[in-house]
Amino acid sequence: SEAAEKLAQYSVDVAYRMAVVQNGGVEVLFKVLRTGNKETISWAAWALGNLAAKCGGKCNFVPPDGLQALLTVLDHDHVEAQKWAARALGHVARSGPTLPPAIAKAGGAAALIRSLQRGEAEVQKWAAWALGLLLSEERDCPETVCP
Repeated sequence: SEAAEKLAQYSVDVAYRMAVVQNGGVEVLFKVLRTGNKETISWAAWALGNLAAKCGGKCNFVPPDGLQALLTVLDHDHVEAQKWAARALGHVARSGPTLPPAIAKAGGAAALIRSLQRGEAEVQKWAAWALGLLLSEERDCPETVCP
């Protein structure tokens, strides 16, 4: 729990963000998505969203099994984990040109639609945002619009 929380905090800080990526932090976060408890899964999804949000459209740290792990979290029984996973998927969708097709191929649109149908309001908000980015040809948006 403490390691996932620390990585999440580092993912916000510009000075530490690249260190997280370069030193295996991303792999740890994806492992937490697959094996953690509800609190650590939430932290990991939040951190991955932060990393993807700030990579300037050049993310290449999301492996196919990582996408699947994020999609699985959308069906987790913890609402916070669902919310942060939907947010992370939106940021991943806008973070590199090969990622939206990869998300779609992994079943991302269907998973986000399920979140819209049965999720809490915050989950629905992020799922709608992520789905819009997944389906859009124009994924660039100003920081004031894309949190």
